[in-house]
This record gives sequence, structure tokens and C-alpha cells, in this order.
Amino acid sequence: MVASWAIWTHRNEIIFDGFPLSLRRWKQIFKDEFSLILHRVKSSQKMELEDWLCNFD
Repeated sequence: MVASWAIWTHRNEIIFDGFPLSLRRWKQIFKDEFSLILHRVKSSQKMELEDWLCNFD
């Protein structure tokens, strides 16, 4: 769901704000949104997901 939201957000940036199509920008949106979700994750799972996010490239 986060990936889909990032695609939608980047699509809107392209259409309405004139941003160029960019995989780098999509990844940044994805990381920003996923980091917000990490605030609601159980502490037992948080470290693993933070490590995964740090290695996401």
C-alpha cells in the first residue's frame, strides 16, 4: 500500500507540479511515508523494519 501511495503521490507531482518522472523521487517518497508508519509498529518488529528501510535502494 505504501508503494502504491508513493506512486500516486509522485504521479500528482508530475501532473500538477511539473516534476520530471524519477525513480529516485519515488523512492524518497516511499521512504518518507514508510518512516511515518514505523512510529506505529510494535517495538519487537521496529528494528528489523528500520534495518530493511535503511538498506532499501
